[in-house]
Amino acid sequence: SGRWGKNIFVPDRRGSGSRLRGGRVAATGPGPAGMLMYDEDRGTRLVMLTRAMTADKNAPMSSQSTGSGQRVSWSKEGIGYSLVGPLSTQALNPIAHEMRRQIEKNV
Repeated sequence: SGRWGKNIFVPDRRGSGSRLRGGRVAATGPGPAGMLMYDEDRGTRLVMLTRAMTADKNAPMSSQSTGSGQRVSWSKEGIGYSLVGPLSTQALNPIAHEMRRQIEKNV
């Protein structure tokens, strides 16, 4: 939050069978990013990357294939979010929508 001058909210996934395992600051080409790691009860790891955006500051949610899984990305008010995991689009999209709902409610 301090590096971007905006509040960053960490979505709570405990009610959906997932736990936050940790987070860290990661280096990306455009600058620092927050990386949050979640473990699902069935052993699947999901990663959310959050960073300040220089373009597409208010982009709608979109899904992309990553080869070994899926990525769902969006941005709101200059902050970008990507949720990545080895799940199908049908499984990852509802998780991303719930995380987006929590973020927009709390930021």
